[in-house]
Amino acid sequence: MGYGYGYGYGYGYGYGDASGNGGNSAGPNTPPELIHRPMALDFYLGPNRPRDFPRDQLPEAAWETRKIDPNLYAAMVLEEFLCRQVDGNRWRDVIDIDDDDLVWKDGNSADKSSFVTGEINSLFHLMRTQRQRYLAEIIGQAFDAPGYWVSMLGLTSGEKYWSLALMHAAIRIGEVVAIDQKWRNDRVRPSHVAPGLSPPLGPPAHPSFPSGHALQSWMIACLLGRVAPAYSTYFDWLASRIGLNRERAGLHYPSDTNAGRKIASDICRNFIFIEEFDEVWAGTRLKEIIDNATAEWPN
Repeated sequence: MGYGYGYGYGYGYGYGDASGNGGNSAGPNTPPELIHRPMALDFYLGPNRPRDFPRDQLPEAAWETRKIDPNLYAAMVLEEFLCRQVDGNRWRDVIDIDDDDLVWKDGNSADKSSFVTGEINSLFHLMRTQRQRYLAEIIGQAFDAPGYWVSMLGLTSGEKYWSLALMHAAIRIGEVVAIDQKWRNDRVRPSHVAPGLSPPLGPPAHPSFPSGHALQSWMIACLLGRVAPAYSTYFDWLASRIGLNRERAGLHYPSDTNAGRKIASDICRNFIFIEEFDEVWAGTRLKEIIDNATAEWPN
């Protein structure tokens, strides 16, 4: 689906290990600055031999509790999100996918055929005219799309911990929403309709609609745009670019991309950033993250 974890980052889809933000060779949730550094173990046997390693303990006053990895903190936010109700509605109830979004599925036979043919032709056009030029970026974003936001904002757990946690929360929420909608709509991938599209990777082994990369990208753009509004134009540009690159690769139809953006907007506008936000989300980790992340961008 989108950039996941399971590929490593969490998108299991590899984001952590690929970028170093979600994990690295030291472990799946080890900060990149704490990567494995080999050290030989010296053991000296016998009396009057030098000590091998310092064994003194620090005084208790120096024992330091570290912040939880932002990716794992986001998992607790996801639990709140899934259980929360807004005006009696759960998150799935605010998603407005209508007939225009599902012509490929629910239209009459002629409309379906015409719609799918038009989308496939647009993907062949992108394949011929743009894929080679964007190929390195396509592959980079396939496995580490979140890293593009990390790079743009200079996010680190030391400098912008809460903004980094908010990005992870957006990814986790977007992943669950996307796979739920994929399961409900079960759309075949473009390259299974037209094998000549020959995607340079994949396609992923799950349904096509909506685009998980697009949905998660727009979730990131929405949530980070709330706390760092000066960047909103750049966030929207990057989310659009990532979604389009999935079309350039032949992995998604244009209507998959559009649905990803629309669903993310529905979730953010009608379920998270509502007029009663402070009241509805009071006492939650999501509100804590948003409030603290906002403080990291005072201008």
